[in-house]
Amino acid sequence: MSDVEELVTILNQAIEVEYGALFLMPQHIAQLQDPELAAALREACRDELEHAETTARLIYALGGIPKGDFKLLRPMSTPQEMLRAHIEGERRVIELYRRAAAKARRPEHKDILRRLLADEANHQATFTRLLSQLE
Repeated sequence: MSDVEELVTILNQAIEVEYGALFLMPQHIAQLQDPELAAALREACRDELEHAETTARLIYALGGIPKGDFKLLRPMSTPQEMLRAHIEGERRVIELYRRAAAKARRPEHKDILRRLLADEANHQATFTRLLSQLE
């Protein structure tokens, strides 16, 4: 597998995580009574949509086609479960974007991936802070 093919594979794994968040976040927002938590998830949801689009554009720029294996995702029932699930999703996508940035050859692609990494790290920190406030 070439470096470009491997990069496209990693980016498709990342897009699966982004779409998973996009599927779950609106359901979680609708369940929440805490306005701060709902606002944080709503903001992250908007970012995840942008990340999915950006990642898809990058896949096309590399000559690939965005695709994914979207497993049945189960919404969580408590705010703590929701935050833990989203923290885990952020951890997964951060690792994927790190791997992608290491594989990327073009500086503009590395810049895009670094921006996505920074956004995801910010989400992870926000969700971790909110979880610590609930526990």
